[in-house]
Amino acid sequence: MMSEETVWGQNMQLVPLQGQGIHNEVRIVLLGKTGVGKSATGNTILNAECFESKKSPASVTSKCSEGYTQRFGRTIQVVDTPGLLDTKLSEKALKEELSRCIGLSSPGPHCFLLVMESTRFTSEDENCINQFADMFGNNFFHYAIIVFTGKDDLDRVKKTIRNYLEEAGENLQNLIEKCNDRYIAFNNIDRNSSGEKQVEDLLEMIKDVVSQNNGRFYTNKLYEQAEKHIQKMEKEIIEVRNTEKKDETEKMEKELSKKNLSPEEKKRERKEKLKQIEDKYAKLPDPRHEVRNDLSGDGGFFLGVLIGVLGTLTMMGFLVLKLASMFKPS
Repeated sequence: MMSEETVWGQNMQLVPLQGQGIHNEVRIVLLGKTGVGKSATGNTILNAECFESKKSPASVTSKCSEGYTQRFGRTIQVVDTPGLLDTKLSEKALKEELSRCIGLSSPGPHCFLLVMESTRFTSEDENCINQFADMFGNNFFHYAIIVFTGKDDLDRVKKTIRNYLEEAGENLQNLIEKCNDRYIAFNNIDRNSSGEKQVEDLLEMIKDVVSQNNGRFYTNKLYEQAEKHIQKMEKEIIEVRNTEKKDETEKMEKELSKKNLSPEEKKRERKEKLKQIEDKYAKLPDPRHEVRNDLSGDGGFFLGVLIGVLGTLTMMGFLVLKLASMFKPS
């Protein structure tokens, strides 16, 4: 069983972007149809142009990717996803992207952001969300927050998100109820004070999600298996680094022994060389981030391992088949 973690503890230490662990980061996974503003929402949360974003009927994001920031005293990881719900990916590509998403957000996200436009809520929208809920289990909605994009459009017509929801149909009202009335409207154009406030409000909502779930992030069998093997990968990285560091130190000692220096000079140079070696390895990414960097790349070694591990689970096969069946022409 995975260890407990505290994200909003009173003595929380900031995690450098290269990472000193995962226990103080807030992990967010963006879900939604193509073109609803997932990538733009991720950029707003990170306050950086991390994900490629533009209005398009075709998916701009070709694969799952992640971004990091430190804002409001927290280290935030955002995982952006391709249009899994309506992009016609092959079953192989679906399995790869699902494995990548799970690996990047392992040991599990603190919330899923269900991103949708602040326009009409269609039966297609409802079907997409219900598909995810069916596949990830009942706990999915316990960790879900709805983000309505296009708040700037509502502002122009002097309309609030509450006004919009009052006119919404029963299906959208039911979805909001499933998410325990957690929703927020986002303006992905404004990065000024009001833009800052909406991100801060979202983080407070995520804090409440974690609190309502006994301080735990979301997990299931796929995440548990992924985390088990990611920890194994981390251990291998540490072992390789320790071996390389030992070899480098021994090489330095051999070279130093051949030099015609006084004992005092050798002592001084040894100290300098050892510091250089220590500094070199101290600057390397945290093993977890090295794994994630590999998962973000094309055809990464760790991604291949993870696909193999998760692909053996019935749950992964069921998930891929469910998604793939949505793309079959009627």
